Amino acid sequence: MKVIQGIIDAFGGLRPMARKLGVTHQIIFDWRKRGVIPGKRQQQVSDLAAELGIGLSSFKCPQCDRFYSDT
Repeated sequence: MKVIQGIIDAFGGLRPMARKLGVTHQIIFDWRKRGVIPGKRQQQVSDLAAELGIGLSSFKCPQCDRFYSDT
């Protein structure tokens, strides 16, 4: 499974993730297409996942606490 798609799935899909983050679904689609969540958004995604009880640790590099990318 690709990392970004796995994160999107953990949030319930593309549109639910966009709603929860307060962004358009096109932004999430672009992340999936590029295979990376931009650095400036990674903390927001991590914080929201923790708040909602969504486990994303398997998608993160343990040494740097950043999401892996698909590239």
